[in-house]
Amino acid sequence: KIMITESEIERQLRISQEMWSDLVMLQSWPKQKYFDPNAWIKNFKKSEIPYALRLIDNMTYYSDEMCITLFKSAFHRLCKNVLENTTCVHYNQATAYWNIFKNSSYVVPIRGEIPNPTDSGYRYARYARNHCNVPEDNIITLEDAVRLVKAGNAQKLIFVDDFLGSGEQFIKTWHKKIDVAGSMRSLANEYLSNNSVEIYICTIISTQHAIENIQSDLPKAHISSAHIFTDYHSVLSDHSYIWREDMKTEGPQFIEDVSLRLGIPDLDGQIDLDDRVCWRGFKKLGLSVTFQDSMPDASIPLLKFSSQEWQPLIRTGI
Repeated sequence: KIMITESEIERQLRISQEMWSDLVMLQSWPKQKYFDPNAWIKNFKKSEIPYALRLIDNMTYYSDEMCITLFKSAFHRLCKNVLENTTCVHYNQATAYWNIFKNSSYVVPIRGEIPNPTDSGYRYARYARNHCNVPEDNIITLEDAVRLVKAGNAQKLIFVDDFLGSGEQFIKTWHKKIDVAGSMRSLANEYLSNNSVEIYICTIISTQHAIENIQSDLPKAHISSAHIFTDYHSVLSDHSYIWREDMKTEGPQFIEDVSLRLGIPDLDGQIDLDDRVCWRGFKKLGLSVTFQDSMPDASIPLLKFSSQEWQPLIRTGI
């Protein structure tokens, strides 16, 4: 373990607390009722504080404003796919091609495991309309998408959401069977008979795991994300940017020790019937990322864990 004096721990804590205060003042971090590092750090033993500080100081938080900006960036990157097979040389030509693409594409929200009107995909469909100028009539449901593709009336589908962690939500959306004139059909079914349909996926974050998972099922899918997360972003990896060189082994061990001490279950990277997430995060992705109103299941549950004796770092849905 790292040998560090108590006075050095206190010094590191003061430096971090000053930085936290500045981040809140600059609105890069949320208000205390949503995100409270000062209360969270008090949960830990003195010897654990350096690891907890490192985790707080290097986690990734996205405010709603940042989400909009990053989604616009990811959406506009689709332009590269649009223009790579054209011969246009002028800005006006490129703009015309891009507008034709947007006006002839249909935006489809990626559904949650259990479809719900509050699924994040619907919010990003609104962002596509409000911030990327996709026509209102081109924002459609999964049911509409299956029917349009079956009828040969859709040549481009853009699936949207905030985060692709495992890729399973998209794959389930892709294979979801819909009643079309008495026949249960999915986009996967229709694509087999009409694979000229262009498939795009647009998110703020995709993990490398999700990209590989989706492209093994749908090799021609174009995935555009503002950020791509790899093992480098996992708190469980010994080459994560989260940990200093002298924490590469002890850092991941700290996450395991504290999680199991709190009773966060070891579910081999799965989610149980009570919606409890494995201490490693879904699919053992071990991320430390959160959005303003939600935290992906791929993030470690230690960040949100709460009990009478334990103050959470992150509160969502309040």
